[in-house]
Amino acid sequence: MQVDASVPLFGYIGRLEEQKGVDILIAALPKALQSSNIQVAILGTGQCALGTCLHLLISTTAFHRMLLHLKG
Repeated sequence: MQVDASVPLFGYIGRLEEQKGVDILIAALPKALQSSNIQVAILGTGQCALGTCLHLLISTTAFHRMLLHLKG
């Protein structure tokens, strides 16, 4: 992802755990990225299921404004 300085960048750094609300973030991302000119960067470790959801979100849609760095 090329970062565009003129577009807001939202980031999350932390554990990929439902306890942290990442499941809510994942659920909100499709609508947020489609309806707003924003960029998203996510860095984290944790539940494989949530990481898989994020990878699927990127691979099945045109979310070129999203950067992930996940470690299992």
